[in-house]
Amino acid sequence: MDYDEIIASAFIHYGLSKEEFLNMSPKEYALLGRIYYEDKLDEAKSVWERTRLQIYYNMEFKNPIKYKDFCKQYIPLSWDENIEPYEITEELKNQVFSDMVPPIKTEEVTDLSQLKGIL
Repeated sequence: MDYDEIIASAFIHYGLSKEEFLNMSPKEYALLGRIYYEDKLDEAKSVWERTRLQIYYNMEFKNPIKYKDFCKQYIPLSWDENIEPYEITEELKNQVFSDMVPPIKTEEVTDLSQLKGIL
């Protein structure tokens, strides 16, 4: 890839002008390329996941099958093995919902004006 092709790809793929490209360091340009590649990869994964989900809901199975099993058996994708579903534990629930705890216990409410701002 020569200099003109690099500038053209910076303009086409990243939307950079020639001046912006010239003001970037090679490290910044490489980082921009990696971010662009990861965004495109995430976009492709999203499209494949949506397609797989549509296929799952449009298929008629003699015996119902879980979506996770369907994915492994019929349409396995390379990133399926890397993503393990979380086991739902009390600790995980507390981490996720910790900021949703009401400031007062609802059992102790004697006047509805105490709930102002909570509901």
